[in-house]
Amino acid sequence: MSDYLTTNYNQNKVQDISGPYSNYDAVITNSASQAGKNNYTSTALETKKDTFEGKNGIRTYNSNKRKKGISSSLKWLLGIGGTIAAVGAFVIGHKALATKPSLEIVQKNFSEIFRKNISTEEAQNITKRYREIFEIKDSEEFTRTLFNQVKKDYGYEKANLPLEINYMTGTETLSECMRRRAGGFNSQNCNMVIDLPIIKGGNLSNRNRKDLLDTFYHEFRHMQQTELCYRFNSNKYLEALENNSKKDIGNFDKKIAEFKEILNSKSKLQKYANKINKSIEETKHGLEKIIDGLEKRNELGVILVSGNSIDKNQVKKELERCFKDVPLRENISEFKADIDKFMENSANYLRGEEGMKAYKAQPLESDAHSVGKMARTMYDYIFMK
Repeated sequence: MSDYLTTNYNQNKVQDISGPYSNYDAVITNSASQAGKNNYTSTALETKKDTFEGKNGIRTYNSNKRKKGISSSLKWLLGIGGTIAAVGAFVIGHKALATKPSLEIVQKNFSEIFRKNISTEEAQNITKRYREIFEIKDSEEFTRTLFNQVKKDYGYEKANLPLEINYMTGTETLSECMRRRAGGFNSQNCNMVIDLPIIKGGNLSNRNRKDLLDTFYHEFRHMQQTELCYRFNSNKYLEALENNSKKDIGNFDKKIAEFKEILNSKSKLQKYANKINKSIEETKHGLEKIIDGLEKRNELGVILVSGNSIDKNQVKKELERCFKDVPLRENISEFKADIDKFMENSANYLRGEEGMKAYKAQPLESDAHSVGKMARTMYDYIFMK
């Protein structure tokens, strides 16, 4: 449940843009028996480009109407002056926006993220630990250390939650991974996967590290949402997941048309192969298998259209495994309002293909995105001068 652009994890760690209950890409490399098992909530960080555009620009005079107006040399000087003023205002404005966050803001954010009171001293100690982690050069060591620290800070140090790092072949920048997806928490299998690029020298840039911090905080928020819902009312939560897994049954013809269009277009096939990080031949074979399953309405086809037909007993077993050593929250009833929203959203979860605006606005995603932004604020507090 989150804002991914697409995914393809090696060896059964796969999720498509359509959200946590659909696994079309999985069929490219996985058997039909595996196609319905993964339920990832994921993160793809959008690359945003800041633009500055003055509505009026540099004022000039229409020479046809003002033949006796200001001389061309004076207009040139005024134009230069206007440009300097505009650039100056732009720089000052950006500096004003780039003010270093206060420790008080970071402390307040930590209290909201971890759902407990965090003192100023505790907040300072947390940021100190992250500063030390960001000194680690090797990308995998950094990623695993960061994962363990965020896991601990969320209160999940004793949770049985493995981290799997998937190196995306053919990528050298994290932004390329981000366009696919940055990572995902699987609420049914209770594990976490993170995409990393194969980078020459093995080091991530500071910007990429900040993105990973955002990703981990976002995904652990999804884990927290899962914990709250499951422990507050396990039967209701499992029913919500089951109801969501069934809501798309009947879209066979639509999906067949979509995949045939990809298969019959050389450019679209290449784009899809790049998206799932597979060769053209592997992609063609996978798509043909998908189309065949959809046309025959067989078990594979039903899984693909309905999302994941979940086994509630199996999901319950995995959730128990994950959280059994995590202390119960004595104050869990304080979060009932949030839990009610998360429960309802779990049953009516919107996939990314239904519109990214609505997708991001739903409670599970808006909550996790806000936490990712708080993590970025913490990073700015640590490193801004």
